[in-house]
Amino acid sequence: MADRKKKNRNTFLLLLIAMVLMIIAYIWLINSKKNKENVDQSENTNDSVTLSSLDVKSIDGIFLKNENGETALKQTKDKKWNNEENSSFPVNQTLASNMAEALKEVKAEQTVVEKADDLSQYGLDQPKLQVTVTLKDGTKTNFLLGNEVPITGGYYGTVNGKGTVYIIPASFYDTFHKNITDMTAVEKIPDIPSNNVTYLKVESKDNPAFEIKYDENNYSDYGGTSKWTILQPYKTPISGDAAEISTLLGNYSGLTFETNVDYKASDLGKYGLDEPYAIISLDYYENESTTDDKTASDKTTSDKTAGDETTSDKTVGDKTTNDKTTSDKTTSDETSSDSTSGTKKYYSLKLLIGSTDESGNYYVKLKDSKAVHTMSKETVEKIIQLDAYNYTNHNINMINLESVDHLDVVIDGTTYTMSVEKTKEKVKGEEIGATKYYFNGKSVDEPKFKELYRLIISPVTEHIIPKDYVKPEKDTPVITITYYRTTDTGKKVVVNYYPYDESYYRANVNGVEYFLTDLRKINEIVEAIKKF
Repeated sequence: MADRKKKNRNTFLLLLIAMVLMIIAYIWLINSKKNKENVDQSENTNDSVTLSSLDVKSIDGIFLKNENGETALKQTKDKKWNNEENSSFPVNQTLASNMAEALKEVKAEQTVVEKADDLSQYGLDQPKLQVTVTLKDGTKTNFLLGNEVPITGGYYGTVNGKGTVYIIPASFYDTFHKNITDMTAVEKIPDIPSNNVTYLKVESKDNPAFEIKYDENNYSDYGGTSKWTILQPYKTPISGDAAEISTLLGNYSGLTFETNVDYKASDLGKYGLDEPYAIISLDYYENESTTDDKTASDKTTSDKTAGDETTSDKTVGDKTTNDKTTSDKTTSDETSSDSTSGTKKYYSLKLLIGSTDESGNYYVKLKDSKAVHTMSKETVEKIIQLDAYNYTNHNINMINLESVDHLDVVIDGTTYTMSVEKTKEKVKGEEIGATKYYFNGKSVDEPKFKELYRLIISPVTEHIIPKDYVKPEKDTPVITITYYRTTDTGKKVVVNYYPYDESYYRANVNGVEYFLTDLRKINEIVEAIKKF
């Protein structure tokens, strides 16, 4: 009995194992078949398909339609692109050319279905994009793009209204899905090298006017270190810091517009440009070369400096020129060679800045243009939000000793005189130049004299005197330094240092008083002179 039960159990186990093996085999066969079908299907649909191939030169026109509107472009004989409905419209030639190149050969990534019964499931009953290219022989090819393909990307599309649905690359969609702003050419602002700028004025509703001018005869710079004068916001011209101004002017080189929002604006009030928020005026020059037979004496000279030349005789693109050549004076910026010589031609540029759009970018336009563009907020703020003090020459009386005959220093009613005497001495029968240095009429060693002089001219400005500061009724200088110079201009320079508070003195140069200087430095000078 026990043997029979054991035998039956073994038989059952064998049958169970056999059944499991059969199930596994069946599942393997089913999956194998499916995999084969998938491979076959992949081989049928994943191959790319060439939908169109043409010569760009043979294109007569391109028609675009999307949710933003319609645009019809026509290619001219000189391979330029015009708006077919408005020939004066400034077409973005780069975008139009990119579209033509994209049509040279259009490939689908794969075929989805040969004959679609329902195009709506692909978004092709109401296409997102229509592109129609017309050749010069009248042949037309029409592309319709619908929904975006999930996961893999690209767009479902058809060609010439046939029922075959393809997956067309996203790059094709991106190339042609443009609005009127995209298709409008953006004006170019002249690329002005910072070294060629001769005048800058920035006017803003929220900030004081800032105005600087390059002047070969900068009488406000007694040290001869800078040709730049700051005309505003100070009531009296102030010498500018050449290095800081050069860095500033770099912000005005390579300015660009973002987009063209209105190529022939008639209502500037829409953009806040009827009463601009800010105005930037810039004068600059360009070097033009002339051949040998054009000598300097043949060139017309200008009686005005670049900063004064605000009128013009003609307009060159977006920049205004007075059609004048450089003056007789040669600057360090001019170059010449045996075969060519540089001629400077001066231009003026005025940029109007209006209100902001929803993104915070500013509406801007060139004064002589009808087109309104946008410029990034970051760029605009960089060129209009200026702190004049940052660009002042912080040296108070950095006067070259070579230009000094003598100087008088008055401290507590006592005058100390430092003088320089240039003579000629004979050395081994040869006459050579010599310089002698005196303090209160007594000869002193050159190193000691120059060490004291360097200390005297070392003070720098630290801060601006507050506008609400009221001078005391009794205002006596702590020290007065008067320079008597051998130059043609600025022969006498008077520097006074007046009390302000426990940390600063007021610096007054020839009656001009805007800045504070470190009290400790001035006290050091006073003590050094008393002990000399």
